[in-house]
Amino acid sequence: MNLRLCLIAFVAAALLGCREKPAASTAREPAPGAEIALFQIGMSEDAVQDAIPAIPNFKRPAGAGFVVVGYSDGRSGLEAKPQRVEEGRPQRMRFSFEAQQLVQAELTYRAADAAARGALYDRLLGGVAGAYAKTTNHVGDNGDRSAWLHGPNHMLLVHEARANPRDVTVRMSPPVLR
Repeated sequence: MNLRLCLIAFVAAALLGCREKPAASTAREPAPGAEIALFQIGMSEDAVQDAIPAIPNFKRPAGAGFVVVGYSDGRSGLEAKPQRVEEGRPQRMRFSFEAQQLVQAELTYRAADAAARGALYDRLLGGVAGAYAKTTNHVGDNGDRSAWLHGPNHMLLVHEARANPRDVTVRMSPPVLR
């Protein structure tokens, strides 16, 4: 009897071991705070919309839920809201275009309290600062923290607002001075 049970268990184990395993996902998700790297000044509006679903909490089928707002005179805007709230991921994204070319991207993150907001600011800054040659850090009179990071064709501003205890933003725009 024990031999029969051992034989059945052995065959069951062999069958389980031979079943097809699901393929490992090859899609790489951006690290929290590195989502801004998906966008570049000069991208077309369509390219920006195509890049948005690569951010994990913004995944939506066929781009549903993205609202395009016309500003007139060759200017337009796009705002994307997340499908779900996810810690360390953007909770709002706004984009501005001139003649359908990206001129500004702003990603807003949320943090539960001042300590979490400070940690998020440090993590966002640490996640993007290594790719930039020049960085200027500033603490304002009211305790706001800002860092300007200068790239070849754009500038990033990472900002922790003290007036709003939940917001940390990363904004990309063309450099003021070339």
